[in-house]
This record gives sequence, C-alpha cells and structure tokens, in this order.
Amino acid sequence: MHHSFAAKRHSLSRAFALLLTLVLIPAVQPASAAQSIVTGQVSGYATLHSVGIEIRIDGDDNHNTRGTLAFRPAGNGAWQPALDLFRVDYTPDSPVKDITDHFNGFAGSIFFLDPGRRYELVLEISDPDGGNTRQTLSISTRPQPRKPTGGRRLHVRPGNGKRQCGFRRSATHRRRTPVD
Repeated sequence: MHHSFAAKRHSLSRAFALLLTLVLIPAVQPASAAQSIVTGQVSGYATLHSVGIEIRIDGDDNHNTRGTLAFRPAGNGAWQPALDLFRVDYTPDSPVKDITDHFNGFAGSIFFLDPGRRYELVLEISDPDGGNTRQTLSISTRPQPRKPTGGRRLHVRPGNGKRQCGFRRSATHRRRTPVD
C-alpha cells in the first residue's frame, strides 16, 4: 500500500509540474521582444519579363507578419495578385569581409510581364500585433534590346587576305578545295 501511495504522489507532482510549465511558458518573453513591425526601405529590380521587390522590416520577433503583392499595367486594369512575399531573416554567423548588414524583411517577384512596360504594384504588410502598411509603387520592366544602327562594317579574312589560309578556289566549282 505504501508503494502505490508513493507512485500516485510522484505522478501527481509530475502532472502539476507539466501544468505549471504549460501555464508559465506563454507568459515568459524577453523584455525587449519587439512584436509589432516597422517597415523600412523598399527596393525594386526589373528585367525584361519580371520585377523583384524587397522591403526591410524591424520588429516582429514572433514572425506572424504576412506580406502580399498585387500588380497591374500602369493606369488601368484589374489588380492581379502575385505570390505572397517570402520572409527573409538574414543574420550572418560570421561576417564576410566588410559585409555586416543584417537584413530582415520580405522579398518577392512577379514573372511573365511585358518588356518596356510600366506597372503599378501594391505592397501590403500586415501584422496582427500592429504596424500594418500599404504602399503603391511604380516600376518599369526593361525594354527589348535593339540592334545598334550606324556602326562601321568590317570584313575580316584570316592571314593577310591573300589565299594563304590553305584553300584555293576551283575553276569549275564555286567551292573551296584544299591546296595540294
């Protein structure tokens, strides 16, 4: 009987410790934990058929912020959703040379756009803890490269331009034959 009482007391103390742990863990947070976000610099990049966006943020230690992106041709059309922005948390373990930049933010891309066209983008960052933001941006894809005009034309032959390259023209054919 003494044995079963000790076993019950041990299991009760384990259950109490587990309950206390579950109650106290959510209440324990570092005093400096920043929950709401502050948005920072927005950068945009463009190619012929795509654009990329990066936005820096501060705060949001609990990582519950969401970033969305929508686009349309400038001045008209319905807004089309792009893929959600990707969370980037970059803290280098050991800085490479002089690169010590810590980047926390979001990044995303929009693909299959028309070259040389201006687009409007709506960037939304929403955090349940506060600091929500919405920005409208404008960016152009790069134009299709064009062939240059008005340049010099040079004709180049191997050697000094005389038939020293190992071939001669056959009198009866318009093709080159090896020199004997």
